Amino acid sequence: MQNKTLPIRKIVTYLNNVESEGGGFWLPNIQRPFVWSEEQIARLFDSIMREYPISTLLIWKTKEVIKHRKFIDNYHRDLKLTDFYVPENRHSKLLVLDGQQRLQTLFIGLRGSYCGKELYFDVLSGGDAAAPEDIRFRFAFKEKVTAAWPWVRFKDIVFVNNRLDLQIALDLQKLAPLRLTPEQIQRLQINVARARQEFVNAENITFQELDGIDNPDAYNVDDIVEIFIRANSGGTKLGKSDLLFSLLAASWEDADGEMENLLEDLNQGRFAFDRDFVLKASLCVLGKGASYEIRKFRDGKTKEEIIEKWEQISAAIKAVRDFVVSKTYIRSDKAMPSYQALIPLIYFRYRFPSQFNSTGGLQEYLLRSLINGVFSGSPDNLIDKIVRNIEELKAFVLDEVFAVIRADGRSLEITRDVIFGQHYQSREIHLFFNLWYKDFDYIPALDENGPQVDHIFPQSLLKSVRDVNEASGRRNLLRYRQEQRDQIANCMLLTAEENGFSGKCNAPPEQWFSPSRFTSKNAQEAYLNLHLIPKDPELWRLENFDNFVAARKELIAAKFSRILPGDLSAAQTADVDRVQKGDEQSETGAHGTEVELKTQTTVIANKNSKVLPEIVLKVGAEGGTLTILRERIVEQGWQFRIELNETTLYDMLSEEDQRGMRVEDFARTEYAPTCQEALRRIDRYQWFRLYPLEVHPEYLDAVLAEVRKNGGLDEVARWRERLEVSAIRLKT
Repeated sequence: MQNKTLPIRKIVTYLNNVESEGGGFWLPNIQRPFVWSEEQIARLFDSIMREYPISTLLIWKTKEVIKHRKFIDNYHRDLKLTDFYVPENRHSKLLVLDGQQRLQTLFIGLRGSYCGKELYFDVLSGGDAAAPEDIRFRFAFKEKVTAAWPWVRFKDIVFVNNRLDLQIALDLQKLAPLRLTPEQIQRLQINVARARQEFVNAENITFQELDGIDNPDAYNVDDIVEIFIRANSGGTKLGKSDLLFSLLAASWEDADGEMENLLEDLNQGRFAFDRDFVLKASLCVLGKGASYEIRKFRDGKTKEEIIEKWEQISAAIKAVRDFVVSKTYIRSDKAMPSYQALIPLIYFRYRFPSQFNSTGGLQEYLLRSLINGVFSGSPDNLIDKIVRNIEELKAFVLDEVFAVIRADGRSLEITRDVIFGQHYQSREIHLFFNLWYKDFDYIPALDENGPQVDHIFPQSLLKSVRDVNEASGRRNLLRYRQEQRDQIANCMLLTAEENGFSGKCNAPPEQWFSPSRFTSKNAQEAYLNLHLIPKDPELWRLENFDNFVAARKELIAAKFSRILPGDLSAAQTADVDRVQKGDEQSETGAHGTEVELKTQTTVIANKNSKVLPEIVLKVGAEGGTLTILRERIVEQGWQFRIELNETTLYDMLSEEDQRGMRVEDFARTEYAPTCQEALRRIDRYQWFRLYPLEVHPEYLDAVLAEVRKNGGLDEVARWRERLEVSAIRLKT
């Protein structure tokens, strides 16, 4: 192994270039697709301009017949990796084992485009000092017709030949529409000189070369796959599913194409199935357990079984996807809070295909599971338990599956509180709307034309209602706070056309539901029935908002009455006890295969209660929730469970905290021994600035003390106001 260095401009010209030194740089097919966003690309270029080092790349020089592909020059979201495949050959080539995202980013920025836009540089930026996490040198992808000076196409600076840095700067200065100040001229010249230094002259790219040509016995294909996994398993460069897929692809030449074709079929209609899901489902149906472990792909059996059974596995996954669309009215990713709930159904379809279409209760299982977030957090243990239950009974028995779920400490009850806890920004609201609006088109031709959740009483209208502030005597207190404005009883589903500028926009209900908008009385009545709107026009007036909400809640409850149960029956609690006792025995996977499970048995202390755990703290943000729950674990006493539900929370982390994490990590569960420790662990999400949804009274003082410590007295006042004045529940 030897270290080599190259300037950025030179290595970019070596990508996809068979005539360059070593046969050019290429990507082995075991590499995952390009995943960086425009912002990430801009940050890399900013980092280089700030003279931050680029991590060392890892390259394999070989003449082996290895499946490989070109780097993407003109990236767009719908491209297929198979379009970039290169015919197998015994030519010398340099395969990138680690550093794909960085090289691909440089190639797109300097030689290609991103969704039809090229990389531009603000040649007057960079003058002000900036914190390491902030942007100093401004880069952005722009269309040529919209890019105005001082934005200059960056490749025109980097790939100019036979011109001095000063000459390039003077050429750019002539393009400025206005005369530049001396300070701006100096900044322009400094930026051009720095860009040329960092991208053209300095050897900023370092790579370690594994020479398989001069040393053919040093590295075989298996060695390279192992090196690839070790190089990529320590950071965020690859997820574990990518590493597992690399092992599969090394043994199966059609892996990329087969996976791409399957995902294309599954994602028709705006679903978001991914490779991660397919691999997890494959492990489950083969009785290997739901958890990702590289050892499973090295056991000499799993890879071969997936390849051998791929046709049956993919058929089972597609059958369940079709079942979801045709039987549950879930028709897009918006109404699918968790794909993990589908895995037990895929297992059942794979193992007992003749029973699948005739088995009752599958719809109820899926809907209850999704509505209650049964598979949020870390569901692998629960998936294995359900799969084992199906295998033992040789059938999918709804009551048995529900007993397994309840014994795992997860609720299945769809109560009025669950329904009326949905709000404008919650993801589950689309699931309810999908059940509610069964004839609504959830498959638009374009994403921007998709169905949209809108307020019946516009936010601006409700914000105009003010109450008298007793302290000042002024009418400046909002009567309707955000949770009241955003509640499901004030939401409806509209088409993009209905909700556009020429549509509802901020129209009040008395105008939007007026008979004058409809061709006939029957048309108006049908519209009101579709949206569950109380038919008394007096309720459409702003002064009657509270009465409108109360009346509409009754209509919504009636709509969902068939899925609103009572308390747990004696039979159900008996099932919970029976399954709990079974969980104390040794865990064995389907087909007798042993699986590693961390079993924690939840005690149900009161037969008349729902199911533990109890919520200690629940806070929300746009598109996600963060919850601390307490539950009593056998032989351990109270434990505090932290549940991160919804990937929006990932965006709240600083860039530093995002390093070493994946978006997928933000739908998981972890335990803490004390409430204080649980609160400490969630500090990095700045939970004290989020929207308080629920606080257990026993922990109210402790929670507010942490809010004060982290956010100050202003945040404490905000929390007290929301907890005491608004409609937020304090558990009693």
